[in-house]
Amino acid sequence: MIWEQGVNKQTEHLNIELVNGDIRLDLKSNPHIQILASQPPCYVDIQQNTVGQLYGEYTANLLYHFLQMPDLPSMLLPEFEKLTHQYSDVKNLPQPESIQHIDVLEGSPQPILRFGVLDKFDWKWEESVCAEIEFSYAGGRIKAGTSGDSFIGEQHDKMVRQLRDLVQEQQLIQRLQLLVESLKWVKDLSYDQQLKLDKQRLDSMVFAFYGDWIKQLMPINQIELMGWQIEHLENSPFKLQYVENLNISITESEGQQDWFNIGATVQDSAGNSYNLLDALVALVRVNPDLLDPRTFIHLHDSQIFTVKTAVDQPDLALSARDIKPVLLHLQSILQQEERSIDRYDASQLLELQHNLGMTWQVSDRLQKFVHKFKQGYQQQLPTPQGFQGELRLYQQQGLGWLQFLRETQHGGILADDMGLGKTAQTLAHLLMEKQAGYLQDSPALIVAPTSLMHNWFKEAEKFTPELKVLLLQGPDRHQNFEQIPHYDIVLTTYPLLARDEEQLKQYEYHQLILDEAQNIKNPRAKAAQVVRQLTARHRLCLTGTPMENHLGELWALFYFLMPGFLYSQEIFNKKYRYPIEKRGDQQLRQKLVNRIKPFILRRLKTDVAKELPEKTTIEVNIDMNEQQSKLYEAVRATMQASIQKIVAEKGFKRSQIQILDALLKLRQVCCHPGLLKLDSVKTGQAHSAKLEQLMDMVVPMVEEGRKILIFSQFTSMLELIEQQLHHAEIGYVKLTGKTKKRDEVITAFQSGQVPVFLISLKAGGVGLNLTAADTVIHYDPWWNPAAEDQASDRAWRIGQDKPVFVYKLITNKSIEEKILALQQNKAELAQSILSTDHEGEAKLTENDVMNLFEKF
Repeated sequence: MIWEQGVNKQTEHLNIELVNGDIRLDLKSNPHIQILASQPPCYVDIQQNTVGQLYGEYTANLLYHFLQMPDLPSMLLPEFEKLTHQYSDVKNLPQPESIQHIDVLEGSPQPILRFGVLDKFDWKWEESVCAEIEFSYAGGRIKAGTSGDSFIGEQHDKMVRQLRDLVQEQQLIQRLQLLVESLKWVKDLSYDQQLKLDKQRLDSMVFAFYGDWIKQLMPINQIELMGWQIEHLENSPFKLQYVENLNISITESEGQQDWFNIGATVQDSAGNSYNLLDALVALVRVNPDLLDPRTFIHLHDSQIFTVKTAVDQPDLALSARDIKPVLLHLQSILQQEERSIDRYDASQLLELQHNLGMTWQVSDRLQKFVHKFKQGYQQQLPTPQGFQGELRLYQQQGLGWLQFLRETQHGGILADDMGLGKTAQTLAHLLMEKQAGYLQDSPALIVAPTSLMHNWFKEAEKFTPELKVLLLQGPDRHQNFEQIPHYDIVLTTYPLLARDEEQLKQYEYHQLILDEAQNIKNPRAKAAQVVRQLTARHRLCLTGTPMENHLGELWALFYFLMPGFLYSQEIFNKKYRYPIEKRGDQQLRQKLVNRIKPFILRRLKTDVAKELPEKTTIEVNIDMNEQQSKLYEAVRATMQASIQKIVAEKGFKRSQIQILDALLKLRQVCCHPGLLKLDSVKTGQAHSAKLEQLMDMVVPMVEEGRKILIFSQFTSMLELIEQQLHHAEIGYVKLTGKTKKRDEVITAFQSGQVPVFLISLKAGGVGLNLTAADTVIHYDPWWNPAAEDQASDRAWRIGQDKPVFVYKLITNKSIEEKILALQQNKAELAQSILSTDHEGEAKLTENDVMNLFEKF
């Protein structure tokens, strides 16, 4: 053998072989060369008869140790491979063919940040608080910074090869770097991919709660939202003592009737109790953002808060799942020194006891109040004695609710859908109040739109004749102010509030009731200011639209009913309105709903359909506007003089055509001044209060999905209605005597293509089946009740599966109102004189006719 000095004999590579199930490391080279496990490693070239020192891709020292390594069990291969990856001198070891056939897994990494105290050498040995980065795959975990595009792992006790997504791993690390690079207490990622924290600064910190770490040290919340998993080693300074068994206590407040003290405690796993409420108060003082509704949007149930209960007590960890309800429902407590709440807030909190998973200790008196509150809210009262009519089931429930409000000294909003009898329920309630003696010295003041004054007066006269009603309206109303204490009900209008403010303030009212209460939706309006200044024991709002545009309108109603119940406008906007309207916060929306639920009663027609008769007729009274009223009076006076002259010259029986023509003109003014075709009245400039009322009804009805038939005797009036529907972008079809394709028009409505059907009397009064409709509106009265019924029967007939609501639009202080009176008292006479086909013989006396033209 000849020693070869300085000759480089390179090996190919190290290789792992499986021999009898064990791992053997072998150095593959030229088959004529044998490797000697000497120090340094040498070779023997049998073919060349030479020997010499081995040179290759590995250092001599590393080769020596590898050649001395015994066989290892195959299950240790993943650990061996992980170990070799820690040495830069070792390239990736190729696997034997048998190992290459194991299952290969792909997938995305789950990033993990592990906090703990580690011994690290950084110029000197010291303990460092570190956050290690690892990536978890289906086949196992691997530390960030480990080389190789795969590693051997295990899945279901089987060896697998896990492919790594190195690009995604690097992206995750880079995002983490961007997030923490500006933090003063976090050093750059070290070579082994650890976030190193300044231990000295950590030791000097006093954590008030977990959020201090979020803000000052590590944005854990953001890291978790980025998809990172947070773990703590046993020696992690951030490992916390978790607690359980939250306990809420509500006890009576000494010396304060209807007020209750609130307390909150929590226990750790050892059974030690801590004052949670004091800790949370301190927490909120330092971090007021916790009471900001926007904070709750970003709180995950798994997020942890730490609270320091006392100097000598450990920091306790609470999950957001447990702490959110306390923060959400005790906001007022956490913002004030006192630990007391009123009985309503206490009862609302008590409602949560079955949902929050806490232990409750509650005052017996509060339990009784809550029971009474529930029973009263759901109580149903029979129609009171003396009420001229029969209340339906849902109206009896409404009556019980109104009585409940008075008994518990709360205000409320009766917000039933139009046509469900809010007026009747209110009158029944006031009748019970009178019978109980509450109206003896203080009447109920009802404020309503001017157009509803006569309707209230008539409804009270019809249903509750026992109640004395004073109508404060007209120029002579001032002489009646002194009579206010002697009546049961006092009626006034919104426009008159400002004028009569001083007189109305002189009295105390048992009930202050606002009809169409949306009139005070602007809290700065004069009417809203006046009603809030009036003295009343109880307050009530009636409106089918408690909120038309935004939550601020709802706040305005409760500001009148129960000032402070929904806080100040500024707090309400910040706490509820803006988060709900702008961010769609459903949790806060539900909280607001729960808070106001006992004090708003709203039933839709669909909710009470089983209790309604198949057809409900509703009279809608409308006041003419000023211009329309002046025109009506001018036409009335002219027609009165003309008819008196004609009757004097020709006699009553020979004047029927002229009489009908004169009545027609008055009816046209009621419908729309433009129907007169007078040079002095231009249709484009004329305004009709009835047409405006119609559109105020139709628009929300269409939005509710209702199908509407609108009948009018005047085709020219249908044309004006068409224009308004067009401007409102409401689809419709029309049927008149000129319509040729009747079937197509009817099909379009019945199939749901359009929500509105305009029909003239002669074209559609009979012979149509329009069961798709659930609403019938008679724009102008037809005087003949049978004709009206026939028209209504287009919708109310066999095959109809929905309640039908019939609305009759009647102009106040007009010929329409007088004819309705004739319908009730002289139906046969009214039919004869108002028949437009002149087939009937007039049977009205001369006095009856002349009375129709008299000033109202």
